Amino acid sequence: NIVTLYGHDEEPSCTLYLEVLEKTVGQAYCEEGCDHSRLLKNTLLHISHALLHLADHRIVHMDIKKDNVMLRSTGEVVLIDFGRAWHLDSDRKIQDRYWEKDEVPCGAYPLQSPEVLEILVRDYQHLKEPIKGKLRGLYFTDNHDVYCLGAMIHELVCGQYPNGNLKESQTSPKKNSKSIIDEEFAFLKALLANADSDDYFQRICRNLEPLPGNMMDIVIRMLERDLTKRINALDVYRQTRDIVVDEFFAN
Repeated sequence: NIVTLYGHDEEPSCTLYLEVLEKTVGQAYCEEGCDHSRLLKNTLLHISHALLHLADHRIVHMDIKKDNVMLRSTGEVVLIDFGRAWHLDSDRKIQDRYWEKDEVPCGAYPLQSPEVLEILVRDYQHLKEPIKGKLRGLYFTDNHDVYCLGAMIHELVCGQYPNGNLKESQTSPKKNSKSIIDEEFAFLKALLANADSDDYFQRICRNLEPLPGNMMDIVIRMLERDLTKRINALDVYRQTRDIVVDEFFAN
């Protein structure tokens, strides 16, 4: 459930030869006559399967969103675009890496987990008051991708982000622009405040009410703010597979 890479050239620049995929999960969800329940179950099942494969290789995608999840003509759901991906260390954490002012270590801000938002807020403060030569310690795991997948499902179901119905900011700060950095820093702090708010759990439960109860429970556990309590990709895969199998035999 990962886009097929047929080959690549490195000269004169890196060119990737990938399978052709014509429809994103976001486009499919908006099509007239779409079986939303089936599409969401397939998305959970297939992308959690992709995350298990990535975990075997200690890779975290960092940019799961409805434009980076696509459908094959067979109905399989696949993950694309690894431009933001990170490699985890032997402890399955990202540690001690520094990024420059024009680099952001993740995709769209509103879909990021609370632990990554906290890191970004800290590092935007660092951009405002740079400390030369100091590495920024990063401590989060591949369960971040589980949160992003849950956030994407949340957005498809209700048209809002789990951390509030805020407009998506530019994902990369502009060079030498203090006003842009200030604006994005404020945006990140607002997202983090929404993620830490007392009504977070009630809000996502209310927004996910259109989902069947068994799927709703899975997505809520994927959106757990506490990293240590969040469901992992293997449990998402197993529980979604059980739903699909049960429905098959029920019918």
